[in-house]
Amino acid sequence: MSSVLLLLIAFISKVYTIPIYNSWTISPGSTYDSYKFNVLHHLTAISPYFQYNSEELSPDSSEGCRVDKTVYQICHGSVYVNDNDYELTIEPFLQLLKNAADSVDFSNAEDLAFLTHWTSHITNSEQQVAKLSKFGYLEAFSAGIRLSCRYPDLMPVTKNESFKVWGSDASGTRRSPDAIFAGLFSGHETIGKVVIISEDRDPGANTLTPTKTCSNFRTSSGAKQMETWLKHYISPIHVLAMQALCGYETIIRSSSRFHGIFTPEEWLSFEY
Repeated sequence: MSSVLLLLIAFISKVYTIPIYNSWTISPGSTYDSYKFNVLHHLTAISPYFQYNSEELSPDSSEGCRVDKTVYQICHGSVYVNDNDYELTIEPFLQLLKNAADSVDFSNAEDLAFLTHWTSHITNSEQQVAKLSKFGYLEAFSAGIRLSCRYPDLMPVTKNESFKVWGSDASGTRRSPDAIFAGLFSGHETIGKVVIISEDRDPGANTLTPTKTCSNFRTSSGAKQMETWLKHYISPIHVLAMQALCGYETIIRSSSRFHGIFTPEEWLSFEY
């Protein structure tokens, strides 16, 4: 490995250890004894990517063994906002704020005073909704770096199109495999091939998004149960939007003022 490549990997590794997102660790108090948690780790699919290894397991192979093949299934990097969340909860909330701008004085509300000057990180819905964010690209790029360092013997050194990264053609996914490839080869010329798989129904089971091809899959599954819980947990839906914005805004701005306006129990209820 050249000294330049080694330096690049070391530099990227050090940069990635710098916290991108401000941690927000809170304690539910007497409800859960001494349990503490980072809010950003309890936002379901909205959470920024983080590695979880509570058992402190080593990725190294067992003594006397060596890895000669590996397959990883990795989600796309963080997007600005998912289309469903934006359309059903966040966009109505943003419209509510816009309509209330001339009639509501948020400066008198201690927890919500920041809304007086707050602006959404979504400035162009057509270009941002369901699209990979710059930090999402960094997440995918860093994943490639880690894999190349973990499995150096599996990295091809000559042109070899059998070395592939597959990605679906969803708007939030297409750039992620490119970023992983860039990380695998540290920004140098890539050796291998990025294969984009259609989300059409025709491929059947030969797809990365079987929800599109499986006739038994229903996007509405669980919706009735969710609505029942939401009626018990919170009303109106705009409160849910503010909790969702906590994660999405953090991805873009590295922090969010929405973190601090909810109790630990409310965050755990949101996760549920």
